[in-house]
Amino acid sequence: MCFMILSVLVVVFGCANGFLLVPDGFQKQPIKTSQACRTGNSSFCYPGMNCWPSQSEIAKFSDTFKKGDLLLPSHSLYRNLTVMKNLRVTKYPAMIAVVKDAAEIQECLYWARSKSMHIVVQSSGHDFQGRSTADGAFMIYLGNMTEISIKLNSTRKDCPYGEIVLGSGNQWQTVYKELDKVDRVMIGGSAHTVAIGGYTLGGGHSPISRMYGLAVDNLLEVEMITADSRLVVANDNGTTSTDINGRTTHSSNTDLIWASRGGGGGTFGVATKFTFRLHEAPKKMVRFSCNFPMYLAAQKMNIYDLVVEKFFSILPDMPKQWGGYFFLSIYPFQSVNQIGSVSFYFNHFGDWDSPSRAYMDHLLNFRPDLQRSCSYENLTSFWDYEKDANDALYTR
Repeated sequence: MCFMILSVLVVVFGCANGFLLVPDGFQKQPIKTSQACRTGNSSFCYPGMNCWPSQSEIAKFSDTFKKGDLLLPSHSLYRNLTVMKNLRVTKYPAMIAVVKDAAEIQECLYWARSKSMHIVVQSSGHDFQGRSTADGAFMIYLGNMTEISIKLNSTRKDCPYGEIVLGSGNQWQTVYKELDKVDRVMIGGSAHTVAIGGYTLGGGHSPISRMYGLAVDNLLEVEMITADSRLVVANDNGTTSTDINGRTTHSSNTDLIWASRGGGGGTFGVATKFTFRLHEAPKKMVRFSCNFPMYLAAQKMNIYDLVVEKFFSILPDMPKQWGGYFFLSIYPFQSVNQIGSVSFYFNHFGDWDSPSRAYMDHLLNFRPDLQRSCSYENLTSFWDYEKDANDALYTR
């Protein structure tokens, strides 16, 4: 089955001679780890080790939360956040920081790093390899950072239809619904329970990417907290950095925004906020779906090769208004004679009767004798197209 892996990675930091590395000029005293930095698999401090903070230390840190909360395994909400959307991986962090703003993330990184804790970051829990959770770790949960701010009259270059600022915890269905109210669309995913952060930093493919590119092609600005607790805002004009003491510096260096456009989730820091370019909403949409079996057992007929060869023959000339996905599955169908599936789910970004809309007739009229189903569906808007694309609550 063809799919995209959306990832949220851990914040990376290093140490030397028992001190965690921080940039020159960092105002607070160097963070002395509870023990000198260890090597190999024991480089982090975990529950049960002598370096682990006492109950009173944890309680004192928990009291610093003004908006969010620190959840221990005994908390009633802890279980909800340890169950990943990806059920391949279930692990149990030592504590979960449910943060509400960038300042709380700064404090979390400063404190957890001072204790040499293993830090993981989670937005929605879809990471295929489970990198957004870990046993005995300090998890920073971004799912409640759901700011949405739409600015239709952007002053940025190449933004004639405006811009949108999104907190990392937003999920696509909520964003699309808000944009529909102002006749705008943006590059986002079709898996509605996936959050903004890992999707964007991994590149971000969309059903309308053939029209407007990937999410990172439309990323204008990113706000993140780096491993040394600096709040950084990066865009094509440079990078502004504010340390935990409030001291701000600016650089014309644009490496961070460049690297964030596909460099992976959490690679350079905890991304808290994104600004994207908006696009004009289509007046209408068309959904096209078509399904073939892979193989007919009784006839010993390989349909997969026929269908895929046909699809790739029409792909080079496909109008950019068409986008979407095709899926392969080896699951048996209702008929014991039919094995597997080759499925196409495409969308047309434009009018129902435009010349480009008829292009999928190439597949609609291809071997109807072998098709399980093949049809068009006219829709009134991009939101009309997206609103019924519901995810399974959990996946394996």
